[in-house]
Amino acid sequence: MTNKSIYYLIPNEAGTAFSGSGYTPDGTVPDTAIPCTQDQAQNFQDYVPDMTTTPPSVVDAPMSVLLAKAQTAKIASLRRDYESAILAPVSYKTAAGTTALFATTPEAIGYLQGVIDAGSAAWTANLWLSNAGTPITPFTFADVQGLAAAIEAIDTPEYHELLKLIGEVMAATTVSAVYGVTWA
Repeated sequence: MTNKSIYYLIPNEAGTAFSGSGYTPDGTVPDTAIPCTQDQAQNFQDYVPDMTTTPPSVVDAPMSVLLAKAQTAKIASLRRDYESAILAPVSYKTAAGTTALFATTPEAIGYLQGVIDAGSAAWTANLWLSNAGTPITPFTFADVQGLAAAIEAIDTPEYHELLKLIGEVMAATTVSAVYGVTWA
């Protein structure tokens, strides 16, 4: 008994790209589908339909398509790395000896700066929330200042660095050049 299983790709309505893939164990393929290899089915974004052949066939996507795909993926990766770096919590040990992770979100930093600007006489809360939401007390005004210093000491990438790297990705003319763009 021969194996009739077939992988296939489904062209979009315009016949310019694939909108999905499939597998049939019995050899029946939808009318508009194009038979292909398992690799082509699993990586259908890397291929395009050739509607000029009879029957239509699967061919490698042009370099411009692969380059655009790589650029999109790399930019998303750079943005995730940037967001992760600037929002990473900071570890701080209070004067009372409690060590915890604290949020470094713009909101937390803004409130922290507001407390410092208001001065020690205005600081009556004597607690701060850890990154997990646990109240840390006592939390003195000196702790507020120390946490601010700890946050300031973090070496996080600047937004202009992200923009520079994205610009390098967009200027890249090969897929390998795209993936060669990295944080310093």
